[in-house]
Amino acid sequence: EQAVYWYAKSAAQGYALAQFNLGACYENGVGVGQDLNMAMSFYTAAAAQGHKDAIVEMNRLNGLLVMQNGFAGPRNEDGDLYI
Repeated sequence: EQAVYWYAKSAAQGYALAQFNLGACYENGVGVGQDLNMAMSFYTAAAAQGHKDAIVEMNRLNGLLVMQNGFAGPRNEDGDLYI
């Protein structure tokens, strides 16, 4: 939980590595409840900054979400994609 706290603070300041690590925490439920949509949001933010591992994980998780839910990427309560 301490790591998640610091990752979140750093991710909010735009640090790609923290965004990637926070995405992994959400994907795996480490220190937070598992939330694949939140994981996708953080992987996407890190990928947008060129983080290579985040790009790989974003694409892998996107495929999983499509298979599970029939849509790509995280959505809000209105069904709009988070980008």
